[in-house]
Amino acid sequence: MARIGLICALRMELPQGLPFRLSRGLISYRKNGNALGVMVSGAGYRNAEQATALLCRNFRPDYLLMLGFCGGIDPAIPIGTLVIADRIFYNDEEEHTHAAVNEYIRALLRKAGVQHHIGAYQTFDFPVLSTGHIQKKIKAVDMESFAVARTARQHGIQAAIIKSVSDIVPEKPFPLFPVMRLQLSIAKNIFKARKGLNTLAKHWF
Repeated sequence: MARIGLICALRMELPQGLPFRLSRGLISYRKNGNALGVMVSGAGYRNAEQATALLCRNFRPDYLLMLGFCGGIDPAIPIGTLVIADRIFYNDEEEHTHAAVNEYIRALLRKAGVQHHIGAYQTFDFPVLSTGHIQKKIKAVDMESFAVARTARQHGIQAAIIKSVSDIVPEKPFPLFPVMRLQLSIAKNIFKARKGLNTLAKHWF
């Protein structure tokens, strides 16, 4: 039996079939012979850091997964494609995820026929509204992944980050209401963005 920690920033990022309650507390249960500990952290670095620390201390998973949505950088990568992080950058710092776990995830996704890529993430403290702040060779951006990977490593637990592209970051920000435009884009694409996450969860859990 494996002990799997699962963290999502927002309720809408949870795959179908996983339990949820309104509190941000830890939910633990058994499914298909595995013990799962699930948390919804809330958006942003600090929330993700605190939730990951709680999950690591109180549940002690064998490994920890973060599932959710990310901003894509390459317009050629379709909405709903899963991006597995191999490296994560935040300011001048860098974290790596576990190569063996990443390869296991890729094998599951290939078997399920789910589109996916592997590459570098960049985590920000704010919604990314244009590519101007993004480093070269970044495949996806978000606001939580670095905090999850760093905090899990500090607790001696390997983390994997798998997120679905919910929007494509434009070269220049929209001149009017850019944050609202971003939120509307994510809302429009939510069904496509969740599809791959649902399939991954079905095959894994």
